[in-house]
Amino acid sequence: MLGTICGEGVILNIFFQLPVMGRFCQILYLMLCSVFLQTELNGQDKTIDSLLKLSASTNSDSIKAICYAELGSNYSGYDTNKALQYFSQAKEIATSLNSPYLWAQYYLCLATYVHDRGYYDRSLNLTDTALVFLERSEKTTDPNTFRFQQAELLTTQGIIYTALSKFDLGLQKLQHALRLLEQTTHPLKFQRIGTIYTDLSALFFLTQDYQKGLEYDLKSLPYYLEADDLEMLGYAYTYVAADYMRLDKQDSAKKYLDIAEPLVKKLNKNLVNIEFYGKLAEYYEYKNDWKTTRKYYELAYENARQVNQVYNEIEYLRGIGNCLYNESKFKEADIYYQRAKRLAEERHLEGTQRDLYFTISRNYHHMGEYKKASDYMLYYTQINDSIVGLTLKEKIAEMDEQFQSEKKEQEILQLQKEKQLQQLSIRQKSTLNYILFGGLAALLIIGFLLYLNFRHKQLLSKQTEQLHARRIKELEQEKQLISMNSLLKGQEEERGRLAKDLHDGLGGMLSGVKLSLGAMKGNLILTEDNARLFSKALNQLDNSISEMRRVAHNMMPEALLRLGLMQAVQDYCEGLSESQSLTINCQFHGLDKRLDAATEVVVYRIVQELLNNVVKHSQATQVLVQIMRHENNLNITVEDNGKGFSVDEASYVKGAGLSNIRTRVDYLKGQLDIQSTLGKGTSIHIDCVIENS
Repeated sequence: MLGTICGEGVILNIFFQLPVMGRFCQILYLMLCSVFLQTELNGQDKTIDSLLKLSASTNSDSIKAICYAELGSNYSGYDTNKALQYFSQAKEIATSLNSPYLWAQYYLCLATYVHDRGYYDRSLNLTDTALVFLERSEKTTDPNTFRFQQAELLTTQGIIYTALSKFDLGLQKLQHALRLLEQTTHPLKFQRIGTIYTDLSALFFLTQDYQKGLEYDLKSLPYYLEADDLEMLGYAYTYVAADYMRLDKQDSAKKYLDIAEPLVKKLNKNLVNIEFYGKLAEYYEYKNDWKTTRKYYELAYENARQVNQVYNEIEYLRGIGNCLYNESKFKEADIYYQRAKRLAEERHLEGTQRDLYFTISRNYHHMGEYKKASDYMLYYTQINDSIVGLTLKEKIAEMDEQFQSEKKEQEILQLQKEKQLQQLSIRQKSTLNYILFGGLAALLIIGFLLYLNFRHKQLLSKQTEQLHARRIKELEQEKQLISMNSLLKGQEEERGRLAKDLHDGLGGMLSGVKLSLGAMKGNLILTEDNARLFSKALNQLDNSISEMRRVAHNMMPEALLRLGLMQAVQDYCEGLSESQSLTINCQFHGLDKRLDAATEVVVYRIVQELLNNVVKHSQATQVLVQIMRHENNLNITVEDNGKGFSVDEASYVKGAGLSNIRTRVDYLKGQLDIQSTLGKGTSIHIDCVIENS
């Protein structure tokens, strides 16, 4: 949970977080404050009491600033006015001292407050700012403390990414925080590891991996018991119950809810109540006891509303609506659904909006309001497409490309018709001019003028015809470019689909066959020769699975989608070096910021094709791969020390591989330059201009 720190740990945390330069003064101060360390403290109230006493008794502005920031964080879920008051005092001291470390602490605690209000994007920006200030303070901060604070910030970011349904980023941040904590000797190390286990459990819970969520929740319990942290124990027991409910083990779920109940009632804190009553409502929901379910959802919602926990407010409003829906009180259910929808739209929570649109559509259907039901199902479909892959924007772009292509075809046909009509008109006028010239032979001057006029019109007609021909050619080129763009996009989509089918479908089947054969081997009595042949068949099956996975990875590497162009090219080069007698040196510049997804795929395919040509044709031992980006310019270079070739050699220059490369370079509107000398290797350089992503 963000901002949860226990009694004695708060004071120790403040001590260990201050810069190294003031350590002697810290020790002297803590001797004066030792009275606060005599009693073991538990719970949010005693944490706040400790911070208040420490801030009142110290003469150190740095300690006061950290105390005020922590107070703002700890009051976040209980008293908004006090939280803002202490944040203001912390900011005033941080401004006067201008200490990067104090600013880092201030922004971290403020991120906690903003997160609790449901403003996840803003909270993420605050943690980024805190990281910048923390890095500036590295030289004046104890390394052990510096790593601990990095872990605190990364944990906060992991929680925020999870709330934004960016689960891969959330998992990455939380795992990084765990690794940093394992390298420290900070007194709060094990307590923080417990909270990260809880956060990881929440992430897997949201991704519906309930078994994994249960494992992490159970891992967290010993840490909270060791710290005698009643508040976090209340959370942990509640979360374990929720995991068991999702695994359809209701008896186990009720057991942990019963363990949590006395702790929750003793604490009587809004944040703890929100989780406990929400999960208790879910338990009775499994039993279809809608009145009891609604009672607990209303208790959970009221606690969430008191501390402005918007995400939970939305969930519990929907829960109340679902209870009314199941009691066939559809109009009353709609009131709660609409309130939840407004909150989700205000916070731009796309995943939650999508689920609400489906729920509202279903409710309107039962109310007999089929037009509204249809409208909300359309909203659901649109936002669902946006979340799972093909966004509405991409659909519109695809439709627009198709429309533009059809429009170009119509323009070409129209121009061709105009050209035919113009040629017919010219022939008619020529015939008329000849008749007039024959009939008015006596009027030589007039005839001569008519002849000049005719010649002038012919010249104009020829020029117009040339202009039309040029325009038709330009339109055909534009049509080809649109078709090429669509073809490349379709190829990559088909590669991705085939890679997924190979890996998930055929790969799973082959693995299942392998397991079945392995099980049979232990149960069958075979001769020595048959056993050897059986083992050989299993080895061949292993090789087939490995080859299938390699093919699937090459068709659509996961690293390209998740980690970006630089990592994907690096992985591909390393894999090629391992399988070939080839040393590949990769150099990158300016790729810290990711390119547009379509551009990354095209560049990756270009490099992949160039390296395949090196392996097939060059007999090289050394290869240099460079991808350099400067503003809107992207340069790709692949050089090898192979046997080289004549640039005019048709077998290479006109081959299918280089044709594919040229097609992709044209897609990027780039220039391809090939330099090669027999016996001295080959250098291929590509320059292109890209749009900002």
